[in-house]
Amino acid sequence: MKKSLLLAGIAASIFSTSANAIELKPYVGLDYSYSKASTNDIVVEGVQVPNNLFEDSFNSLSVNLGTKFNKNFGIEAFYQKSDEEKGEMSALSIAGHPIATDRLETSFEAYGIDAQGYLPLNEKVDLIGSLGLGQYDFEIKGFGYKESEDELGYRLGAGAQYNFNENIAIRGMIRHVLIDSDAVDDITEFSAGVRYTF
Repeated sequence: MKKSLLLAGIAASIFSTSANAIELKPYVGLDYSYSKASTNDIVVEGVQVPNNLFEDSFNSLSVNLGTKFNKNFGIEAFYQKSDEEKGEMSALSIAGHPIATDRLETSFEAYGIDAQGYLPLNEKVDLIGSLGLGQYDFEIKGFGYKESEDELGYRLGAGAQYNFNENIAIRGMIRHVLIDSDAVDDITEFSAGVRYTF
């Protein structure tokens, strides 16, 4: 019992010391992203669909909510939605006879959180490294059916931020997302956006 109380007291004092050293700086952001996916052939309702028939390049927007704890560390949550990209025209056939022609439409949604490290170069410019997790939901539809995959992605990113003042900044990032699902192995993503700190 005494050991438990002692450990609880030590933990409380460490937490209070850390809390006093932390200065929260919440912010919101909006990013445009271009994403290039490494895709695989998939099987939909017993039919193998080659990866060249669905699109692997996406334009998307993401909304971000985050905070910096100090000048070197922060966290950021995101929600991202791509537009629907149409792949090549393809034909569905039985015994070599085409029965339908359509374009496969591909899109994705993602949400998650990243831990971010900041390295200030001067008063205006920060280098940024990030490491996080995201839930990715890919949807492929065409020929009257819809196929979706939900997968966890491991996110690694690097970039830079230019701070115009204490409130407004612009940010550019390159990010690699390892997904390893049936349809998508990974994504390379380039993003640019703005941040507003309260």
